[in-house]
Amino acid sequence: MPDWADPEDYAVDYKVPNLGADSEIVANQKNLAEAEASLGHTMKATFKKPKPEKRDYFVPDLGEDEDTRDTKENLGNAEEELGHTLDAENLLPP
Repeated sequence: MPDWADPEDYAVDYKVPNLGADSEIVANQKNLAEAEASLGHTMKATFKKPKPEKRDYFVPDLGEDEDTRDTKENLGNAEEELGHTLDAENLLPP
């Protein structure tokens, strides 16, 4: 009990009704059991710290993405048509 708490300030050892499991919890447990059965795998939850991800793995350079290339082209066309160059530094909050 915290140092600041005085048991005489409130009732203790009072009865708390057991209303059973919440309907949402019951439904979640049922759905989990069905999913585990259909997948043939049992979920094993833990609060242990996970192993660190593998580092220093090879990432291939596949070149510039098509969407990035199109966006740059569209931006260039818009800047040329409007006679204005986008200053992205001013778009960020200070």
